[in-house]
Amino acid sequence: MVVIYHIFYYPNLSYLANLSTFQKFTEFGRHGVPIFFVLSGFVITRILINTRENKNYFGSFYKKRILRILPLYYLFLIIYYYLIPFLSEDGQRVEFILRVPFYCYIQNMTDVFNIKASGPGHYWTLSIEEHFYILWPLVVYLVKPKNLVKLIGITIILVLILRYFMLNAGLPIDKFTFTRIDQILLGAYLAVLEWKNFFSDSRNVLKLGLTGVLVFPLIIGAYFLSDKFLMISEMTSQLLLGLFFFSIIGCMVFLKTSNFINRILASRLLQFFGRISYGIYVWHILVILILNRFFITEIFIVDFILPIILTIFIAHLSYKYYEKIFLRMKDQKVRSIDIRTLLGLKSKPAKIKEN
Repeated sequence: MVVIYHIFYYPNLSYLANLSTFQKFTEFGRHGVPIFFVLSGFVITRILINTRENKNYFGSFYKKRILRILPLYYLFLIIYYYLIPFLSEDGQRVEFILRVPFYCYIQNMTDVFNIKASGPGHYWTLSIEEHFYILWPLVVYLVKPKNLVKLIGITIILVLILRYFMLNAGLPIDKFTFTRIDQILLGAYLAVLEWKNFFSDSRNVLKLGLTGVLVFPLIIGAYFLSDKFLMISEMTSQLLLGLFFFSIIGCMVFLKTSNFINRILASRLLQFFGRISYGIYVWHILVILILNRFFITEIFIVDFILPIILTIFIAHLSYKYYEKIFLRMKDQKVRSIDIRTLLGLKSKPAKIKEN
């Protein structure tokens, strides 16, 4: 959804003006981000709740997140900044000071605090996600799962209040961590419901489905009436989207493994896309920019399909030959070292009994 949206968001194709209706339709692709936020909140909170009593709770979580995210994150930044002079008409390199927010994961806060920055525009979602990874493990550790529901509810209310004051102050709210965290928290709420065996009762799942049915017309109303009720629309639209995807994902959690939908999701093709999805998100902007700069065929189907195919191909290579190097380290344990052996004080190796 996001890749297709960005293909038309970064157009360098004059003939796309004749496809304005199709381009308008692809704008819905940006709602792939709320899906990602809700799903991420669910998966991460589920992991944290299940490992909360483990001795190496923090170390294991942060190690896995660091090895999964940071290597590709910084590799892409280096390549992106190196190629920028070739992709821009003026050929100017991005100054180091403008890169710093991206190196420090605060690129989504630059507009709010009036900090100058330049970098890949889609990286703001990764910034929000990283802030969640840093803060949420401590919250789950300190707050018992049964009390997380109250905390999540209070925080979502605070998010709405913060949106109101920021909008009144003329500040942007779309990419700011504390005005977009509600969607992730809705996913976290799903994980708590699962911990409480909520999905064991089919009547509860009907409630989730009803939530989605009731929220959907509100989303449509917020979209078409945004001009008349701008403040209300800006304050509630992301929360409503989050609730809609919350209900869909919740209903899917309830489904049995043998269900038709789950069989599709478990197919080799979608499992493959799941493995390389992070790479697809990271690399797709660079692919689109390069193609728009150097390879425009003015054949619609080619200009539309080629970025998708190339992105998948590069993401696959990235996963297989780069990311997997770090992923192998996730499950490696540091072996204890006998200090006397290290100093050469043991002259004979220990005997090993044959099994």
